[in-house]
Amino acid sequence: PPAGQVLWDAWDQTPSLAHRFRWLREIAELLQHLHQHRVIMEALRPEMFVVTDAGHIALADLSELLPLPVPSTAQMKGSLSTAPELILAPELADAKVDLYPFGALVYALHHGRELTDLDFDAYGVPRSFVSIFPDGHPVFTQVVLKTFTRYVEARFPSQDDDSDQTGFSELISQL
Repeated sequence: PPAGQVLWDAWDQTPSLAHRFRWLREIAELLQHLHQHRVIMEALRPEMFVVTDAGHIALADLSELLPLPVPSTAQMKGSLSTAPELILAPELADAKVDLYPFGALVYALHHGRELTDLDFDAYGVPRSFVSIFPDGHPVFTQVVLKTFTRYVEARFPSQDDDSDQTGFSELISQL
């Protein structure tokens, strides 16, 4: 695994929003790069990433990688950051499925703890970020609302003319 500080620790130790947004953008860019190679992530958790000595994000855990299309024989772990549609119909999954675990990652980082069942109203339906963090940073709020939602049609891209149907171009631009 790459050397560096686990994202949990780096996130807690820097009060700089600029660093935090840069790290999130680098994670989104990494996912977009994986999509170009027909790979998605089943789940994303802060401990899967490290911040290198140079201050950049590196993926340290490859255990959640899945090929696209997802084989019918793929064994899903079904963690709290796994997109519900990936569990319910993996054969229909596309790269847009990665928006959900990305939002779960942001949600967990903002909470400062791992996700639990208490963070959900029902399976795959996260509790309202706005009701928990009414004074949350507007960009964090927008990112979570447009990623960590059960409803695929509510996720990025929100622009009809976006040629990137995965939503990651708009997400990266937002970050």
